[in-house]
Amino acid sequence: MNQILRLSSHSKKEAKLAEQIQAFGTLLDSFGNAKTLMNPNASRHGRYLELHFNERGRISSAKALTYGLDKTRLNHLTFEERSYHVFYQFLAGATVAERDHFVLEDPSDYALLASSGTYRLPSGPFSDDAIGMSDLRAAMRTLGFKPKHMTSIFSLLVAILQLGNLQFTDGDASDVPAYVSNAPVLDQVARLLGVAPEELSQVLTNKTNYVRKELYTVILNAQQSSAQRDHLVRDLYAILFQFIVETSNHRLAPSSKDPLPSTQIILLDQAGYQTRGPAGTTSISLTGATPLISAYGQNGFDEFCINFTDELLHSYVQRNIFEDTVGPNVQMVNDGVTLPAIATMDNGACVELIRGAQLSERAQRKPGGLLGVLNKACSSYKSGKGGEQRDDDLLQELNSRFGVHNSYVASTSGSAADRTLFGINHYAGQASYDVKQFVEKDVDLLDSAFVTLLRNSSDPFVSKL
Repeated sequence: MNQILRLSSHSKKEAKLAEQIQAFGTLLDSFGNAKTLMNPNASRHGRYLELHFNERGRISSAKALTYGLDKTRLNHLTFEERSYHVFYQFLAGATVAERDHFVLEDPSDYALLASSGTYRLPSGPFSDDAIGMSDLRAAMRTLGFKPKHMTSIFSLLVAILQLGNLQFTDGDASDVPAYVSNAPVLDQVARLLGVAPEELSQVLTNKTNYVRKELYTVILNAQQSSAQRDHLVRDLYAILFQFIVETSNHRLAPSSKDPLPSTQIILLDQAGYQTRGPAGTTSISLTGATPLISAYGQNGFDEFCINFTDELLHSYVQRNIFEDTVGPNVQMVNDGVTLPAIATMDNGACVELIRGAQLSERAQRKPGGLLGVLNKACSSYKSGKGGEQRDDDLLQELNSRFGVHNSYVASTSGSAADRTLFGINHYAGQASYDVKQFVEKDVDLLDSAFVTLLRNSSDPFVSKL
């Protein structure tokens, strides 16, 4: 991409735009990439980047669509993995004034970062987090982030890290909510968010639920309060990530009055096929048939989403390269060119299992396949009809509907270890999934109490996010 930008920028305006596009990539790498077992700079989000060019082939604008941010990386990490780079970069490259103002500590003092025991990148280019922080600051200035906004962003990052350190203790009675046992940390988080400690504690130890269109407040115990805290951490970071993307796009994207670009180049970057293999890796493992139960933990809803998008992308690329009825091959066939017949592995059955329609078919207004069953379960959950057995009910419906499908693997063992599992035969191999929390993660409801809390923040940046 850097070479394309260099060749397509000649004027000062074009050179500045090219520099901003490169800076945008730096921001997305810092806030959206992380170290995994297989890749020290793995994309943990989907990135659809458009580069727009005028009739002379000069760069004129750009915009990016991001999706599928891996929010599980904000609560607990697998051994030898890291959370998003920006946390480590800021802790390594913060100024003396920032360290004093935010009371920064060592990465090992933050529960989120300490959960994997890995704080540094492997030796090599771009492995120095302090230098990465310097590059990030420069990129943010290039994209027009004001110093006060940069400070607010860093403040929110510290608040997220400190939220992970909050600990809860059960109340004295069943009708008494849990309480925060380390009040000094609560005070610091509240100060960073611009809210009262009492209000923050209230939001973390109580939860608002919609049941049959009625709003109820539920008292939480210590374990549930920890889950509520994790939910707030995920939502805060996702909102911050989206703010950074939208602010950057505002600098780069064309206005509604600009003519359509004469030419555009699209760059797609998304995670590839995921399955847990030896040592807990979440990268592809082509080792043939695998048992439904894994000794290294089970894939969940996040891996399911990644593998679904990867399955669609694989089918799209395969069809457009090898089939004569789509893509550029149609034009060659119409011009009388005889193309050789090439045998490929058709993953259409897997696509049909998941979405209820082949990629060559128009998807129904309501999703079919596995997504249709999941969508129905989510609708029941949002309306308050889903009971505590919603995971078991979902798995039972999946086994009933798709048990005979060639791409579906139903658990046949009666042991407790695999009673919540199902498998899918993907193009890259078989992957098993734990159905636990599929519905909750797919619904991904933002607690209304979070919204009220942040909207009433005394910090203008937080209240307007």
